[in-house]
Parts: sequence; structure tokens; C-alpha cells
Amino acid sequence: MGVLIMSLSLAFFMAYYDKLYAIMILYVVGHFFLFCNIIRISRKPEFIWAVFFIGLNFLHYLYAIPSYPVLLVIMSCLTLLLVILEIKSPAYHGILWEKLNPNLPHWYQNLRSKK
Repeated sequence: MGVLIMSLSLAFFMAYYDKLYAIMILYVVGHFFLFCNIIRISRKPEFIWAVFFIGLNFLHYLYAIPSYPVLLVIMSCLTLLLVILEIKSPAYHGILWEKLNPNLPHWYQNLRSKK
């Protein structure tokens, strides 16, 4: 809850200086909650998302490409792809896992029995 309050406060503060920075803060924090609390995405796809986000921001900083709207579209497409791949994973344990991945308990039992 503290992260959410601090992020919203920072975004509100940044909106006075540059609305785009406020949007970017909310975009990253929103993805944090999407990946960690809703989809419960595994570490590797989350790391891939972070590397792409930082890399595209670095390119924007150095060369002003891509523009921030294009960056957000690219990252949203990557988000959608990673979420779909995670939901199709046999280890999916996020929201609605009972319906989307009913074999999760069996997968987990097999994983534990192999140890």
C-alpha cells in the first residue's frame, strides 16, 4: 500500500512538470502490480519486460527514438504477449488459475515428487 501511495504522490507531483513522466511512473507501477499480484508472472518474462523498457527508454534518451507514445505501444504489445504466454504456462497461478489452469495442482505435485 505504501508503494502505491508513494507512486501516486510522485506521479501527481510530476504531472505539474511533465505529464508524460507522470504517465510513465503510473505505467511502470501498474505493470508491477499486474505482474506481481494479478498475473503472478515468473521472473524471466518480468526481467525481459524490464530490459526492453529500460532499453527503449535509453534509446529515447540518447536519440529521441522511439517517441514515448510509440514506446508505450511497443511495451503494451510486449506485455500482452508475456501475459498470454504466462497464462498458457503449466505453472500459471495468477488470477482465475482454477479456470485457466486446472491442472496446476497436478503439475505442482509432479514438480515436488521429482525433487
